[in-house]
Amino acid sequence: MSKSILINSIKLSAYVGLATFTLLAVGCSKGSSAESNKADSSTVSASGNTAPAAVGATSSSLKSDERLIKGGSFTRLLDDGKTVVTVNSYYLDKKLTTVEEFDEFVKKTNYTTEADKFGNSAVLQDGNWTLKEGANYWYPLGKDKPKATANHPVTQVSWNDVVAYAKWKGKRLPTEVEWEYAATNAGATNFKFPWGNDVEVNGKYVANTFQGTFPSDNTALDGFEFTSPVGYYPANELGLFDIGGNVWEFTANPIPPTPEQAAQDPSLRIPLKGGSFATDFSKDADALIFHHSSTTPETGVFHTGFRLARDDK
Repeated sequence: MSKSILINSIKLSAYVGLATFTLLAVGCSKGSSAESNKADSSTVSASGNTAPAAVGATSSSLKSDERLIKGGSFTRLLDDGKTVVTVNSYYLDKKLTTVEEFDEFVKKTNYTTEADKFGNSAVLQDGNWTLKEGANYWYPLGKDKPKATANHPVTQVSWNDVVAYAKWKGKRLPTEVEWEYAATNAGATNFKFPWGNDVEVNGKYVANTFQGTFPSDNTALDGFEFTSPVGYYPANELGLFDIGGNVWEFTANPIPPTPEQAAQDPSLRIPLKGGSFATDFSKDADALIFHHSSTTPETGVFHTGFRLARDDK
């Protein structure tokens, strides 16, 4: 069942009982747009699943905050069947970008985020999506709530904000396929989630996810009601932290809206991967590795962040 409300020219559409949502800005500047996921479709290969060695850390250009993900082929398990895809080698940040790291960019470039331009941003409050006045990357829940912690993942940034930050860093966002390749340990594993098929592993939470009755009763059994420190939970086999949970991750390639989304706003959507602290992984299919949620390019949300990638040249 879905619900939609219009608040301050922003339409919020959320699926009741699940963490799936779409936030659509109406009448706002959309910023830059890219071609629809051409990088993904152009890499389809007829070869079999030949998972490469997990990580090649011997490259002279490897930075301490990155992992070199060696290219190869892997199988995407999509709703309409299996597709074998070939991925080129690329570098991927080991950790999500933190509040402190993004703040350095803002201070050095005098950048103004879209949340600050609009004067509000999206927050799930008392079980309902709302636009919180004053919410931004330092105050993701609003100015009346505690300030963000510097070593937590930055949130309340839009895809347009992230593209600007990536350009400043000389990097880019990973494509949706690159994110999936990393989440499957370069094609070596075939789980529902990056860490396995169950939310818990040996009775322990291995990622920051939602526990309780979504959306209003968060028991925080994993120790975190909201974001957790970047790198708090164990890395995957490639040495990547928070590749599932903590915050949804922006990807590089905009995609067309679904018919339901297009009826509200025909704008392109940005795939979000991996789920977050506000995602019930036991119920929300969008948290599966080969599924995604989505948002519009100018929208910031309190549970959406990112990590960066760059080409292996």
